[in-house]
Amino acid sequence: MQHDRMDRKNNTSGYRGVVFDKSKNRHRAMIRVDGKLNHLGYYLEARDAAVAYDAAAEDLYGPDAVLNFPVE
Repeated sequence: MQHDRMDRKNNTSGYRGVVFDKSKNRHRAMIRVDGKLNHLGYYLEARDAAVAYDAAAEDLYGPDAVLNFPVE
């Protein structure tokens, strides 16, 4: 099942797998794998961090990945 942006009420960045890190003044992309949170990088733009999350999710979960920008 694919979800659209802002599908979670506790997600203030607007993207799955993206949070804003105030100390670095950057958006941080991360993904949970086997219960561990994996850092994917810091980005100036939230959208760039969301794209990084999507790439990692596709690599890990293939067609079952829940993405920020679903492929139609």
